[in-house]
Amino acid sequence: VRVPELDSAVSTQLDWISPAYGSVHHPGDVVHLAVALTVLPSLPENLASRLEFCFQLDQEPHSCTRLEAFLRQSPYIVLPKTEDVVGDHAIHSWLALEGSGGTHLDCHIPEHDMTRFVVAPGEGQPRGWFSAPRNRSSVWVEGDHGRLAVEFQVAPDAGVQEVEFVVHKQEAAGVWRRHHNLILPVLRDSSARHHSVSMSSEPESNPRVVTFGIGGIRAGVYSIRALLHGGTTTESLAMGGTTTRDVGESTLHIRVRERRPGMCSVAGECDLGVSPPTALTVATAANEPYFSRVRNLVGSLQFWSPGTIVLLYDLGLSAASRAEAAAWPSVQIRSLALDLPEHFSGEHVWKVAWKPWVLLDALRDHALVLWIDANAEVRSPDTLMDVERELGDVGYFFTTAGHRFPSEKTVRPATLDYFGCPELRAASRIEVTTAFLGVARSSWVARDLLPAMHLCCLNASCIWPADAEGNSNQRRDQSVLNAALCHQPPPHPFQSPSPFLEAWGQEAQTSGAEGEARGGRPRCHTEKVWWAWFGQSNLAPSGPQPDSGQDRGRAGCAMTAVGAVAASPAHLGDWADLRVFSRRGGGIEVGGPYARRLAEEG
Repeated sequence: VRVPELDSAVSTQLDWISPAYGSVHHPGDVVHLAVALTVLPSLPENLASRLEFCFQLDQEPHSCTRLEAFLRQSPYIVLPKTEDVVGDHAIHSWLALEGSGGTHLDCHIPEHDMTRFVVAPGEGQPRGWFSAPRNRSSVWVEGDHGRLAVEFQVAPDAGVQEVEFVVHKQEAAGVWRRHHNLILPVLRDSSARHHSVSMSSEPESNPRVVTFGIGGIRAGVYSIRALLHGGTTTESLAMGGTTTRDVGESTLHIRVRERRPGMCSVAGECDLGVSPPTALTVATAANEPYFSRVRNLVGSLQFWSPGTIVLLYDLGLSAASRAEAAAWPSVQIRSLALDLPEHFSGEHVWKVAWKPWVLLDALRDHALVLWIDANAEVRSPDTLMDVERELGDVGYFFTTAGHRFPSEKTVRPATLDYFGCPELRAASRIEVTTAFLGVARSSWVARDLLPAMHLCCLNASCIWPADAEGNSNQRRDQSVLNAALCHQPPPHPFQSPSPFLEAWGQEAQTSGAEGEARGGRPRCHTEKVWWAWFGQSNLAPSGPQPDSGQDRGRAGCAMTAVGAVAASPAHLGDWADLRVFSRRGGGIEVGGPYARRLAEEG
């Protein structure tokens, strides 16, 4: 935002440390408020002293206070001890200058400087919980008749007589098929046998442990729901019988992988149908400086969605790197066409004029294409399925990096002029990112938008005008995409179903079918699970998330403080709500070793 007193643009970044994004709280909890903020360039003292911190909880009126006072006060909120506080909540925040009436000192969409948290019913100690395997983790089974061992603990004196386990397997995005159903009594004697299931009781001061095995398990994603039954109903007693009633429940999500010695790699490991087959083809590109990053991306794809075809466009790889990439399973290496302009390659490759051409080239042979920047990694078995479902619904997948368009930082006037939008109102729409972009060949995006972008990119002064400077005032291919969208109605926020909302039985907000046809408002997935990046203080892939009586939160929470991640490194086999994470060359490249190992094993 341009500040008159400085006669220059100011950028701000607000990251919520507490409450952490996706954290779970209970009625009556005290929730401390803590933020990390960056303002560039640094403001002179006379302006810094006028900075206000403004925040708004849900739809309540916003409140602004001097930033200095806010940081000094260690502020907090107390959640009411009432049922109406249960549910999903959001705190939207921004910086303003005193006397501006709370006018934002940024050009961000609300999600950029927002944190979301859940208030769950305050029921105290849970009656039962899964203790093994860990929620949202990957486990191995052996051969054709894999057997999955599950351990469930029941709290003492919880009034639980039996536990019903319902097992579903994911067939596609949002589609689950019942795989198994089992009802087990909770016994007080030392041991018992029931349908190849063993149960044992610990001393009365400890939880009773129910262990059982599920046979015939194949690779895939499973949901195991435990329904706790106990007590009797008056109606059943009057009829001379007994009927149990539900007294609690718990859900475990796991990803099963198959190990078949002698049939796969030399290590004896392979994934067969770990995720439902996808019709998506992933396209990406890299030159030599980005090779370790693209290795990380490919490794994460092979881990979560093995068998997915990856088109890797060579922008200047060394012979050794190209040879290594050629050994990665399901990876096809392609080159740019020789007749493209000079500013598409070589020392100009960083201008990214080639990206629309790459997408159009990939769409010639593949009906559904997902572009992913080499900086990113896939973090969930649901990522590609969610995109494929969206391509089937509307023909494209748009997400954002949290900014509004246009602004001085995002586009040069010459690019807007090229598309006939010189008067486009500042910060009037969501800026769609080109880092993660899905396209169906039959869509208006493939038919009209990408060709228009390519024509602009063929003109060096369109994608990179004479007054462009680094990444500070022109975002290259991303500027072209959003300028090309200027004649479309502004994209509207679209939130896909979120697990932490579903966990409490709430219906996620969606926007219906609006934007499905060309001419409607394009929908843009604004949830941070699609655009988290390394360097933010409150968003990072989590390490193992316990699911026990001592941790009554939403197991597998994707978002956690960076300090916690440092103490517990992210594991590739664990997943959560986070769909994509952009490392941007920072942190541990968790997918790289996996891709390298697959290449070595041949």
